[in-house]
Amino acid sequence: MPITLPLLYAMKAALYLALREARLTQSALAAKLGSDEKEVRRLLDPAHASRISAIEAALRAIGKRVQVVVEDAESR
Repeated sequence: MPITLPLLYAMKAALYLALREARLTQSALAAKLGSDEKEVRRLLDPAHASRISAIEAALRAIGKRVQVVVEDAESR
C-alpha cells in the first residue's frame, strides 16, 4: 500500500534508494557533484532542510530524474 510523504522526505528517500541501487558511496556521489561528502550527508539527513534543487541535481548525477504527481485528494 503506497504511503504519502512530504516532498522533501520523499526525495531524500528516493536519493538514498538510488544510491543503494547504483552501489555508490556518499563519497562517490560527492565526487560526481564536485562537492564535499558532508553536503551529501546533509542531502540524506531527514532533519536537514535541504534544497529540493540540490537533491534533484544529486539524483540527476546518478542517472535519475524527478517527476511530481498532483492528484485530487480522496474524500474520506
